[in-house]
Amino acid sequence: MNYIMAAIVSGCVALCGMVIYASIKDAQEWDAFKAAHACKVVAYTRGQTFTTTSIDTKGNLVTGVGSTPDQTSWLCNDGVVYTR
Repeated sequence: MNYIMAAIVSGCVALCGMVIYASIKDAQEWDAFKAAHACKVVAYTRGQTFTTTSIDTKGNLVTGVGSTPDQTSWLCNDGVVYTR
């Protein structure tokens, strides 16, 4: 049983590492793209927090909370507005 737990923990650590690596690589690629295409900020939208309500399968009222991330829009010299 300890071997299974060790394998699960190792898998989770590896997965977290891959997600962090992919996030860093994406940010580096975006920074290079922004520089190469002379991108300028044209808009900034703050994220929002919202609540939801629904009824579960037992007829109970369920309330949830969600959020959207902040977003920045960039106009680049290729004429495209990119939002990240």
